[in-house]
Amino acid sequence: MKKALPHRRVSGTSLIARSCLRSGALLGAIVGGLVGTSARAYASLYPTTSARRSLALAYEHNTAMVMLFGPAHHLDTVAGFTMFKAQMTCAILAAIWGLLTSTRLLRGSEDAGRTALLLTGSTSLKRWTGTTMAMFTVAALAAWVTASAVATVFSHELSLQRIMEATTILLAPFVVFLGSGAVASQLVASRRGAASAAACTLALSYLLRAVADAGLGLHWLLWFTPLGWVEQLEQPDSGWGAPWIAIAAASVFLGTITLLLSGSRDVGAGRFTRRTTRSPRRLLMRSPLAFSLRSLGASAMLWGVIVSLASFLYGLVAKSAGATLRAGSLAHITGGLDASGSGTAVVLSLTSLMVAITLSAFGVSQLAALRSDEAMARVDLVLMFPVGRSRWLLGRLALIAVAIIGGGALAGLAMWAGAALEHSGVSVGALVAAGCDDATPALALVGLVATIYGVSPRHTVALGWGLLIWSAGLVLVTVVGSVSTTLLATSVFHHLSAAPAARVNMASAGTMAALGGLGILLSAVTFSRRDLIHH
Repeated sequence: MKKALPHRRVSGTSLIARSCLRSGALLGAIVGGLVGTSARAYASLYPTTSARRSLALAYEHNTAMVMLFGPAHHLDTVAGFTMFKAQMTCAILAAIWGLLTSTRLLRGSEDAGRTALLLTGSTSLKRWTGTTMAMFTVAALAAWVTASAVATVFSHELSLQRIMEATTILLAPFVVFLGSGAVASQLVASRRGAASAAACTLALSYLLRAVADAGLGLHWLLWFTPLGWVEQLEQPDSGWGAPWIAIAAASVFLGTITLLLSGSRDVGAGRFTRRTTRSPRRLLMRSPLAFSLRSLGASAMLWGVIVSLASFLYGLVAKSAGATLRAGSLAHITGGLDASGSGTAVVLSLTSLMVAITLSAFGVSQLAALRSDEAMARVDLVLMFPVGRSRWLLGRLALIAVAIIGGGALAGLAMWAGAALEHSGVSVGALVAAGCDDATPALALVGLVATIYGVSPRHTVALGWGLLIWSAGLVLVTVVGSVSTTLLATSVFHHLSAAPAARVNMASAGTMAALGGLGILLSAVTFSRRDLIHH
């Protein structure tokens, strides 16, 4: 008979530190890989001085590109091009990673009951929250060290000092949005709600930065957004003092607020709680499908407001931004987008690409919420009623698909309203068609992630967001560089028509929508044949 191995006691702090180390190292590997490969690609694609100067002329002082991807400085150098290519992608990725990490370790641990178990010992919620936030430094340090090491391995064109400076700048949003997610975890009594609230601050941050860079005389707005602080760091001719002070002050402020809030609430509760004394609300409670609509409604409206407001503002600046596009710049951008037409139409096509990515993020977030409902046994309560499992899942996924299509059409209308105020000359039909076309890659991604949910629910969240980041990263890199055609074909956004600068490809749109529908049907079949999996 084999002798049982002795159990090794592991403290809660060690578990948090280990999770932070893994999360930070993975983020660092992605950021470092992008920095290193960008530098290597630039050296091979633009080996001569004349080629580098042509690239700089195509992008520098281009309002449209600055509005969407951030400023371009010294594109005739390896370091300048690398920062331009990686700056916005890595900044947004780091911000998302930060808010998801903090909400998972703080509010997610409370939802799962792990925090309550730890508090049975001689510690308080405030002290444990402080310990967890202290471990965030492990995640930040692991991300920076890994990113610098990976970038050094992939690229010999950048010095070690320049690599360390670049990774420090690109990972700055990770630190700020760790704090944003931590505050949201104290205010909202669910991990999903906390992550959504923190994501709204990120969306607002990006929107303010884009408006500040749109050439409307509102450059001062950069000082009201963390992404604007990072942009100031990327400007080689400006001092680093003020932006770093803003980043440090924001991090300390958010950490202090988190500790104060955690010391004045109970475990599992949030500062924003529902009142228990009001009369019950029975609206949309008569059937599982109606209840799914009720659950989806608030989130869909919030995402709809965000995408509509962003589309309206982008439409408002499209004409002025398109007027700055030079002939060489226009040819380079449209070559990447497979588009043609005026500079205004190209800017609106880039905006449509961002709308498609946003709609896809909404779809993935809803499937992540679906997985959360199953993990927390909320799905069990719904399936207690006389409703088939396949029918219930099909109904919920159908509502998500309808919300995505409606969001695309609404974004097209909002974009037209903004463009019409500036007499841009783009018809409402073209922009609404572009908005509906933006929904098709989101539908395809939802079908794929839904299939993953039906087969292996525990991998839904990681693979869902991973596929979205992969697809968006590839197509965004294509706009400012080059990617292998075979590799690019794996991105759902590559098959999106560049409307309104090009006609909507009905065959491609129909294929993606059909693939999404097929994935939804397949997920319903696999879901009905497996057990519900909790945690």
